[in-house]
Amino acid sequence: MLSRRAVLILNPLSGSGMHQPTIRRAAWDRLIDVRELGIGYQAEVLARDAVREGAKVLVAAGGDGTVRAVARTAAEHDIPLVVDDDHQQPLHSGRRRR
Repeated sequence: MLSRRAVLILNPLSGSGMHQPTIRRAAWDRLIDVRELGIGYQAEVLARDAVREGAKVLVAAGGDGTVRAVARTAAEHDIPLVVDDDHQQPLHSGRRRR
């Protein structure tokens, strides 16, 4: 069972990985569990495992493939999806930029 209700699926190689420490810190500050893709770990499998363990929100940080896989799982289970596409301000407050 998860200790946190939101789970971040992180592709550490996306964008050359330079924003990974900032994204991890932002997730930790917001009490978001982090699951990292690695050899043998696919985004969709990690997302499905997180939902099975009780995740109520999925967060995707990575390239198009990572986002697509996590979005598919979120849609299948009818749970919210957050996409971190702003690596300058990762996991920001949710306010829309103008």
